[in-house]
Amino acid sequence: MTNNQNTNNRKIITIAIDGPVASGKSTVGQLVAQKLNFQYLDTGIMYRAITWLAYFSKTDIENHDEIKNQIINNPIKILNKMGTQISLGGKILESELRSPLIDQLVSDVSKINVVRELLVEQQRSIATNSSGIVMVGRDIGTVVLKDADLKIYLEASIQNRAQRRVVDRIKMGSPTTLPDMIEEIKKRDLIDSTRENSPLIAANDALIIDTDELDQNAVAELISNHAKK
Repeated sequence: MTNNQNTNNRKIITIAIDGPVASGKSTVGQLVAQKLNFQYLDTGIMYRAITWLAYFSKTDIENHDEIKNQIINNPIKILNKMGTQISLGGKILESELRSPLIDQLVSDVSKINVVRELLVEQQRSIATNSSGIVMVGRDIGTVVLKDADLKIYLEASIQNRAQRRVVDRIKMGSPTTLPDMIEEIKKRDLIDSTRENSPLIAANDALIIDTDELDQNAVAELISNHAKK
């Protein structure tokens, strides 16, 4: 069989990777995209961008018309194939989207229906115009790309996820403690799994991978091999 084809001999061009916060989705997704020479998009960066916009423009997120207008008037553009650099209303955003402040606020913004509706529309458009994409998030296989060629759901214990995020915070110069991070992740999980629109859940046809005993390279290799079958 040729690369990136499944057992029905149909070329795989869309890979959806979902999972809770700090489950390793972003790193794994990037590795898979590199292995397959696909475009990569972490949809979380789009929600983080809108969260950044709402906070620094002092947008009232309870006013859905106001936040809708902000999104429409400040279009998001993905600037590179690996989706690591984006612009929002012409302003390039990078490391500021990974700050502890945005970490704390993003779930509340992400659960707003109009935000999800507008961003899902953009995400589908990006996938449609791509010759091959790995899209990462919390509702890719269940909402954004329900017909994705390959669906993956990554699981990991809260302990391991918290340890990963503590390491990330240290690298960013914003250290925190493991107990505090465990509590933060529990809160994020509750919001993500109970929101009315697009709750975090594995798609029925997703391949579920427990990453506790696997490093990220091994997970990426496993997914890439499935895509190439």
